[in-house]
Amino acid sequence: MADKVVLVTGGVSGIGRATATEFAKHGYDVIINYVREDDAANALKQDLEERYHINATTYRADVSDEVQVNAMMAYVGEKYGKINALVNNAGIVYDRPFSDIKIEEVKETLNVDVLGAFIVSRAGGGGYHSQRFLYQRDENGVAGLFGL
Repeated sequence: MADKVVLVTGGVSGIGRATATEFAKHGYDVIINYVREDDAANALKQDLEERYHINATTYRADVSDEVQVNAMMAYVGEKYGKINALVNNAGIVYDRPFSDIKIEEVKETLNVDVLGAFIVSRAGGGGYHSQRFLYQRDENGVAGLFGL
């Protein structure tokens, strides 16, 4: 089992990718959670393993779906035993005028950005003796750090 393991949700691009890379630079094994970009996730996994000599894992799961998150955390528990850090970075941003955003899109954003962070944090802290959780959101400017 690895000494240091981080799970980064929304870890394939942008701040999630940069965060996964920073943890890899510091010797963490990295679990890259994503929902759509299979090729990008696999390319990042390979890049991190080759450049930083760590183990990287990709896992496709919608963070707003409790069943998918529980399956992901069960897999993580089997493979790594525990996670030491969790970065809740998955999020949705609609880059257009406020008046053009539909109610369904707002609900989807809340489900991923808020409920998803809760679901993953609860699942991660419940059975894997995680040592630190970082809730990070980039575009919405919400951040906090709390230990379990």
